[in-house]
Amino acid sequence: MQHPHGIAVKKNRIYVAEGEYGLKVFSTLDKKDIANNFVIADSTIHAFDLIASKEKSLLMLSGNDGFFQYDISNPDSLKRIGEIRAK
Repeated sequence: MQHPHGIAVKKNRIYVAEGEYGLKVFSTLDKKDIANNFVIADSTIHAFDLIASKEKSLLMLSGNDGFFQYDISNPDSLKRIGEIRAK
C-alpha cells in the first residue's frame, strides 16, 4: 500500500482507499500474505474513505473527485454504477 486512508472488508476482499493512488482491492484468502494478493484497482479517482454495504454487494466511496458507488458482486472486478462529481 502506498497511502491508505480508509478500509472496508466484504467477504474475502479488503477494499483500501489509497488517496491519490485510488481504490485498491486485495484478497484475504491467504491471511498471512494479504499485501501480495492484489486483485484490482481503480486509479482514476482520489479516494479518502469507503463503506461496504452489509446486505448488498455495494461499495460507497468518497474522494477528492466526489462520491462513487461500485457493484462488487463479482469479487474480481469493480463496476462503477454511480457517481456524484465534485465541482
